[in-house]
Formats: sequence, C-alpha cells, structure tokens
Amino acid sequence: MVAPLHVQNELKYGLEINKVYNEDCLVGMQKIKDKSIDMILCDLPYGTTDCKWDSIIPLNDYIEIEIKNKIVSMNKNEYKLYCFENNISIEIFKIKWKEQSKKGLWTHYKRIIKDDGAIILTATQPFASLLIESNLDMFKYDWIWEKDQGSNFLNVKNEPLKKHENILVFSKGTIANKSLRRMNYNPQGLIPCEIKKTNENKRKKDGFIGERDNFKGEYQQKFKNYPGTILKYQRDRGLHPTQKPIELFEYLIRTYSNEDDIVLDNCMGSGTTAIASIKSNRKFIGFENDKTHGYYDTIVKRIKEYQNV
Repeated sequence: MVAPLHVQNELKYGLEINKVYNEDCLVGMQKIKDKSIDMILCDLPYGTTDCKWDSIIPLNDYIEIEIKNKIVSMNKNEYKLYCFENNISIEIFKIKWKEQSKKGLWTHYKRIIKDDGAIILTATQPFASLLIESNLDMFKYDWIWEKDQGSNFLNVKNEPLKKHENILVFSKGTIANKSLRRMNYNPQGLIPCEIKKTNENKRKKDGFIGERDNFKGEYQQKFKNYPGTILKYQRDRGLHPTQKPIELFEYLIRTYSNEDDIVLDNCMGSGTTAIASIKSNRKFIGFENDKTHGYYDTIVKRIKEYQNV
C-alpha cells in the first residue's frame, strides 16, 4: 500500500511541503531533515524598530537561563546569600535556575541546506554587517535591491532617503567555475550569441589578483547580458510593513534553484516567498510566528488565491 503524498513528503523532508506553519521557526526547523532544502530565502527581522515582530532572531547558539519564569544571564545553577549572627550562618534567600542550550539560526540553516544550496537573506545596515560577521565563512557576495521610492522621509534633513536594501548570499558551496562543490546559480536574462574572443596573451591572463595559467588564446562566448548586482523592482505594499516584491523574490528563486526544488522561508511575513515559489514551479516550506497581527491568515489566503489561478 502506497502512503499518501503528504505522508511521503513528511518522511522525506520532515514536514509537509507547500505549507506555512504558524510557529517559532527555531522550533519548527528542528523537524526538517538534514540536507533536504535546496534554497533558503528569507526576509529576517532587521531589529530596526520597537515592534515585537522586528526582534532579531538569535543567529548563533546560546544558553537560555530561566529564573522564576524570567530570562536572565547567569552562569551557575544556584546562588545563596548568608549573613552571620552570633557566629551562626543564616540563609537569607536562595535562587535556583535552569540552563538550557538553544540552537541559533545558523545551526539550523547549515544542517538543513544542501551542500550546493544558496541561503539568500535580505538586510539593511547595521543588520547586514551583523549577518555577514556572524558567518563570514559562508558569505559569498551581495546584491543591491534598488527601490522605486525611498523611505525615512521624516529624517531627510539629516540623512539621505533609503532607496536600497542588501540581498546577502551565503552557501556551503563555492563560486569557483566548474567546481564539483559549486553553489547552484542560474543567471537570468541571458541572450544566446556566438562571439569569438581572443586573449592577446595566449599563455597567461593578467587579473586583479595576479596571473592565471592555462587561459585559452581563443574562446567562444555563448551568452551575453549577464546580470549585474543592481536589481530594480517596485515595492509591494499593503499586506506587511516590510513586504517584498513578488517579482524580486521570483527572480532570486529562479537564480538560485531549479524547478521542483524546495524553498524554505522561516519568516514568511506576507507570504511573498510562497507566492514566488508557486509562480516559479518550486515547492516551499514556511514559518510565520505572528499570532496577533493577522499576517498568518493573510499568507494562507494569498496562497489559496494563487493556487486556484
């Protein structure tokens, strides 16, 4: 007897696919199988506002210490305070607490992403620098999303309008040409061509970092119009304060994954990654922890609308 498809998917990936879970991603990602995710695309909280939903998710492993249901930073499991009266030690009070090791975001990402998978994270400063420094070994490069309109109008007398965001690329793979460990990358918008090019120095090619051997004297250029690092897309509005354009996320998904791949977004927001995955013929798994602003309900509604198109 063949198991139902959703059961097969749970056995393969750990969770049912094409579904968004209304729970803490650090808890939910524990259920995902090792190296089962082809691409991670996430608009993490930047920590630039006082909103509860904008709290930065712990990036690295940490220890949570609980004292009477409050989280504090202490290093021992018990603390006693004494005073002495008539040479007799009297216990004034005693505190006990429980320590629990917690896994940060990168521990989960590294475990579930495939070796050639890309982790794409949007950010602005100073959060962008924090992200890069938290995992410099896996950081590859960044894109710039140039918006059609800027933000931060209330402070234009003190600083320029903010018209861009960073898109950071991480991977366990490499970006070396023809490497067996090459990160999945499908440049978009290429135009086929047949152009013969000749390198004047037929033995070595001078570059910014020195000379490269075995560079061919003549070679055939098969494509042109390779993408640059500036991506221009209009903002989407109305569903979430940090809503990203569907077209932008669709472009990134097509660039860093293949059809039928699994894309994870652990902070779904308004569901943009899910919609972009559907439009790109990819599968998705998502998490959205919000239970008070209606964002999860918005995601479910949007997904149903696009799946019925």
